[in-house]
Amino acid sequence: SQLSIKAYISGKERSVVRYQDTEHYTDGQGNRRSRTVTRYRHANRQIIHELVHLGDANTGVEARAKYRFPFQISLPPDLPSTMFCQESRGGPRGNCCITYKVKAELVSGGGGGIFGNHKVEQEISVLSKPLPYNQPVPNLIPPITRKVNYFGCMNVGTVTMGARVVDTRIGQGESAVIDFAAKNQSRRRIDRVEVDVKEEVTWNAGTQKLYFSGM
Repeated sequence: SQLSIKAYISGKERSVVRYQDTEHYTDGQGNRRSRTVTRYRHANRQIIHELVHLGDANTGVEARAKYRFPFQISLPPDLPSTMFCQESRGGPRGNCCITYKVKAELVSGGGGGIFGNHKVEQEISVLSKPLPYNQPVPNLIPPITRKVNYFGCMNVGTVTMGARVVDTRIGQGESAVIDFAAKNQSRRRIDRVEVDVKEEVTWNAGTQKLYFSGM
């Protein structure tokens, strides 16, 4: 019988949303009551599933021999990056993830034989295609003016601040260029300026939605 060697690359998108629901029930005395319960909704989507036929071999392979079947595969340019995110509250939490795996399968002719069928798999990380550099998407943050209080109560003037982000489309490993300007019309000196970058992620499962925000 023949041995068939196959490889697969698969990618899946999974999401779990934890939400509160009202449940109505009848207690032991026959009274109708309601209570709040925690429920979970799941969603899955196949992103990619491709088969690569690596080759065939007969059952006369040498004992304890090692065989290699190098291969390469071109991934679609629109694949999203590997990722994982979960809500920050305690307990079993809602989450979302994108995962990719490479699987290899050794199939004996007829599905049986002394070799049988064997499968192995390995999770891999995928980075999305780099964003085009010739199409920046800038963002201008309009100036805002804030009062400056000394000891929390004595007004000593105002500070006007504004900023511009050169390109709001930033990929992994890329630098963000932020232009900042300030006009100090107060009697206090500006010692330093801090910029916080916030990550916001929203995921769905059916009609339920979860939101995560973190620095």
